[in-house]
Amino acid sequence: MIGTRHTHQKAIVRQTVYQMHNHPSAEEIYEKVIEQCPTVSRATVYRILNQLVDCKEILRVPIPNGADRFDYQTGEHVHIRCICCGRIDDLCAPGTPVQLPELPESQHQYRITGYTILYEGICKTCQQKQEELLWN
Repeated sequence: MIGTRHTHQKAIVRQTVYQMHNHPSAEEIYEKVIEQCPTVSRATVYRILNQLVDCKEILRVPIPNGADRFDYQTGEHVHIRCICCGRIDDLCAPGTPVQLPELPESQHQYRITGYTILYEGICKTCQQKQEELLWN
């Protein structure tokens, strides 16, 4: 019975991430999950998120000096984060070729296994708020 419950909880967490298109944090996902499954613990949701990342069913977007975010789109793509409100958007669609600098493995003595690119900027909403403050 425990295995069935865990599978049910995993399905709810997966579905929640797939429905949230705003690159949510684990805490934001947890808040949505407990609306459907009030008995699930925060630790269980976090553990399931890690399992889904490990199985490549979702993507973890590491945020410097902030909480990791999660993305239902698992293809390699680039993100941009607003430095004012923290919003994260896809900068290019998954599957769009990303031009990366040539990194010869022998030069750095690393076997490259992946990459994360996170641009930073100010989103349109925050730009408009800044302009309103400037003119008021």
